[in-house]
Amino acid sequence: MKKIIGLIIIIFFTSILFSAEIKVIQPTSGLFQTGSSIPIHWTSSGIDGNVKIVLVNRYKSFKTYVLKNQQPYNKPLLYTVAHFIPAGDYFIRVSKGSINGKSGFFTIRKGAFNPNTQSVSRQGQAQNAESLVQEAIILQKVSPAKGAKTYKVLVEGRNFGTSQDKEIRLIRPGSSNAMEVIKWHNSRIEAFVPEVRPGAYMIGITDKNGTPKSTKINFNVVRPHITEVKPHNRAVSNGSLFYIWGENFGHFQKGQSFFIRYNADRRCSSKLLIERWGNTFIRGRLSYPFCRGRKSLPKGDYTIRLSNRYGDLSNEFTIYIWGDKE
Repeated sequence: MKKIIGLIIIIFFTSILFSAEIKVIQPTSGLFQTGSSIPIHWTSSGIDGNVKIVLVNRYKSFKTYVLKNQQPYNKPLLYTVAHFIPAGDYFIRVSKGSINGKSGFFTIRKGAFNPNTQSVSRQGQAQNAESLVQEAIILQKVSPAKGAKTYKVLVEGRNFGTSQDKEIRLIRPGSSNAMEVIKWHNSRIEAFVPEVRPGAYMIGITDKNGTPKSTKINFNVVRPHITEVKPHNRAVSNGSLFYIWGENFGHFQKGQSFFIRYNADRRCSSKLLIERWGNTFIRGRLSYPFCRGRKSLPKGDYTIRLSNRYGDLSNEFTIYIWGDKE
């Protein structure tokens, strides 16, 4: 009987051991300079307590630098690369006893000297490296996950700070645009989508100089779309009201305009004077003059579109106008 109980206990603890897992999900790759920050983020199952975090050189006999000996298993970190760390390829290892996970490979290069990230002796290297580790700024969720310019979004996460000494930005290669902040809390930020071209972006938190300080989260800037315009197939006059329905127009006008253009002569165009702006409905008035030398509105097809300083944002919607209203 005792042997059976002992065998059951062994099987139980063995099953726990083999079900336990650590996955390092950041960093995945990239280039970092000494003095810059590396977000370290992992997930785990079947473990609790503290984990050990080390920086490992990929080629130099797997030389390691201890970043944190005792770190709570569920608290990601942000590591500022110490100046004494040699240039080369590295990975992060997070471990709990015999259970460990590795990040993807990334490269460290020498950056500008910073006395706050330089160790004065080899004996002090481990302590210096650990002192440069702080609680990571983690972005966990953005609602909605897509939207147009002037959309209000809610970003949720951890360790944003209680005062706004940083910026939240919409980022993609070659582009980094600050978002207008409405409210800033330690775990929630409300902000507006800036004036950018449609496409795939990431949202991240940076310092005032644009240096990344957080993990990033995906966000898609979508194109506005016009679905219906009135009047259509009618005569209109200067000051006539136009009603436009669609989606993703944004929560306010800021930097955007609706243009109406005579298709037979593309030089003939004018803005609508907006009276009401909503994300799905616009009301505006027609304003003259349309074309030089014309006193009346020509009969024919007209195109309406939404534009900003980057050019056409929306689809083009065609209506027919029977000239001037008598």
